[in-house]
Amino acid sequence: MVYKWCVVPKCTNTSINSPQTLFVSVPTDCKRRKKWLLLARRDPKGISSTSNVFMCEDHFDMEKDTINYMQYKMGFSKKILLTEDAVPTKFHCQEDRKRPLSDAGLLEEHMSRGKEWIWSPHVCKVKMLLKPKLKAYKKMRV
Repeated sequence: MVYKWCVVPKCTNTSINSPQTLFVSVPTDCKRRKKWLLLARRDPKGISSTSNVFMCEDHFDMEKDTINYMQYKMGFSKKILLTEDAVPTKFHCQEDRKRPLSDAGLLEEHMSRGKEWIWSPHVCKVKMLLKPKLKAYKKMRV
């Protein structure tokens, strides 16, 4: 097995410490290679144009950027195939490039807090007061 490490600065994924992580070869085509390395904030001049370097799957939207993602995951394909226009877009390992929680993430957080609030006894009493036709309300009044 070939030792692979992610060329993205501050990414610590390697084929040893993250054996389940998929590593993608940085293109050998000069224009694409330069674009990928610049997106990763890596100096293209510091890496030989003939060396085989990799980026890990953490920097891609694998379902969107690959042709055969599901086949690969299900074991029907041994090699993952990237689309021609695939570029790395996720760099959460770099502190200044972390994105704030998305609206979906905030909504999920509020929903989890809301569940605690909804199930509290105080809220149940309030709901009963709002709906006086409930049998539980009548029992509570007596």
